[in-house]
Amino acid sequence: MLRTHGGVWADATVMCSQPLETWLPDYASNGFFAFRNPGRDRLGSNWFLAAESDNPLLVELEAAYVDLFTSTEYTLQNTRLGGVYRRLLKPFMTRNVACSKIWISPGFRKVFRVYPYFHFQYTFNKIVLSDGEPAQVWHRAKPYEVGDARRVRILSRAAGGEDLAREFILSRRCGVHKLDWRLDIETAYWRSVFDCFEQLRQ
Repeated sequence: MLRTHGGVWADATVMCSQPLETWLPDYASNGFFAFRNPGRDRLGSNWFLAAESDNPLLVELEAAYVDLFTSTEYTLQNTRLGGVYRRLLKPFMTRNVACSKIWISPGFRKVFRVYPYFHFQYTFNKIVLSDGEPAQVWHRAKPYEVGDARRVRILSRAAGGEDLAREFILSRRCGVHKLDWRLDIETAYWRSVFDCFEQLRQ
């Protein structure tokens, strides 16, 4: 749908602190946006995406992702042996972005018949690390590192995190915040955080 119609995809665990039109166009001037560098093995996140319809990067990404699941039968994915393969291979395949491409290479898929948790992000890596117009869409865009968007979640584990989180949210320095579906909304920290988001709505 995003490739066909354009627009924004946001996970249910994303909270806004600024209207999208106040910050997103500056980072999506090439017609595509994703937060950058969520891990040493991933160039982009997929919990918040924005794109124009038929953007070259998104067209290529859709084709590669569809191929990932139509060209291979992952017969070991949900088996005990498949779990063993993933555990043993993960330390080697997640060392950096280049190694991550091995997970989704045709030869690897044919032999091991499993795919990793971050299969979407690794497919994205493959597109961005290649030559051509789709990769240039990413390289020429103004980067937005993922750190600030995850800061509230990280502060939940820090001493004095509640005050720091309140200050950060109310400052509106970050347009959106990525939370976690596993959080306990009954704790003082998260009650305070959601109170801040409510204040922003008023």
